[in-house]
Amino acid sequence: MIYVERHMAIGEPAVYEHDLGNGMALTAYAVDPALDEGALEALVRSKDGKGELDLPKTSKHMKYVGTVEGFGDLNFEISDENYEVPDGLKPFREALGEKLDAARRADGSKPFKNGDIAVIDGPHGKNIKLCKGGYYDFKATELQAVPGDLVPGQYPAGKSVRELMPELGITNEQRARYLCFTFSMLPDNGFEFGFVQRAKDLGIAPDCMAMSGGTPGFDPDFFKQGFDFERFYMKSLTKQMEHEYKLDSSEWELTGVDLIDDRDTLPCMVTEIKTPVSTKEIAKRIYGNQRAINEHPFIYSVSTENESLRAVLQRFPIFEPCTYIMDVIDRNR
Repeated sequence: MIYVERHMAIGEPAVYEHDLGNGMALTAYAVDPALDEGALEALVRSKDGKGELDLPKTSKHMKYVGTVEGFGDLNFEISDENYEVPDGLKPFREALGEKLDAARRADGSKPFKNGDIAVIDGPHGKNIKLCKGGYYDFKATELQAVPGDLVPGQYPAGKSVRELMPELGITNEQRARYLCFTFSMLPDNGFEFGFVQRAKDLGIAPDCMAMSGGTPGFDPDFFKQGFDFERFYMKSLTKQMEHEYKLDSSEWELTGVDLIDDRDTLPCMVTEIKTPVSTKEIAKRIYGNQRAINEHPFIYSVSTENESLRAVLQRFPIFEPCTYIMDVIDRNR
C-alpha cells in the first residue's frame, strides 16, 4: 500500500489525551473546528465512569457467527419478493413515512429519505438471503419505536414495538433487519484501534460513543444472473473510507469480515480496515470537512499493545451492540 501525506489547510485538530492509568490512554481528536482541547476534555471526562458493560445481557440478543477473509467468501441469495411491514404495524409505517417525508432542516434539505435497503430474510451467516425493503420500513420496525406517539387511536400510549409484537403476533424475523457495515478501524498498521463519537442527528445510533459504519443499499442489479456481490460491497466500502476518513483505496486493506448477528438492532458485517495512516493523520485529513462532521464531530483511538480497549469498554458508555463487537475484537486480537 502507498501512504500519501495529505494535510488540511485550515489548521490542526484539537487533541485531548485521557489518562486511563497504568500507562494507558484514550485519545480524542476533533473533527469539528468548533471543538477545542478544553471542550474535548470536558466531553470525554463527562463520560468516564458511566460505562455499563453487561456482556451476559448483550449476548442474549447478539451472536458472533464467524469470520471470513472477504466478501467473496459469502454466498448471497436474493428473494424475488420485496419486504413488507407486518399488517399490525402498517398504520404506523404509513404515518411515520408521512412524518419523515415532511421533515426538513433549516436549509431546506431532508435528513431522511426512503431509500432502498437490503433486509436479511432469514439467519445471518456465510449464506445470506436478502430482500429489498425501504429505510422507512426499518424505522417502523425498530424495537424502541413507539407507534402510539404517531397513531394514538390505533396503538396504546407509551408501548414500544418490542412490547407490541406479542400482542400483534409479530416475530423478530418479520422486522426489517437491515444488513450493515461496522468498521473495525486499525490505523498505524494495526497498532491503534479507532472509533468515533457519532453525530446527534444520525438516523442510526445517534449521539454516542460507537464504531463507525455504513449501510449499503439494495442494488437493482442484485437480481441479474452473475451479479458480483464482492465488487459491489468493496465499492461501497471504498466510498465510505473516502467520505468518512479520506483514505484512498491504495492506503488500506480489508483483512477480514466478522459476521455479527444482532437480533435487536442491525445484523452486520464488521470490516477489519488496516491502514498505515495514523488516527492523528486521519483527523488532520477530515478536520473541518462537513461531510465527516455530519458523521462524527470527534474521533477516538487507543493502543492495541496494551489493555486500553478493555479499560474503555469497562468505563465508558459505548453503544451497546458495539460493546459486544469491540469485546469480540479485543479477545480475538
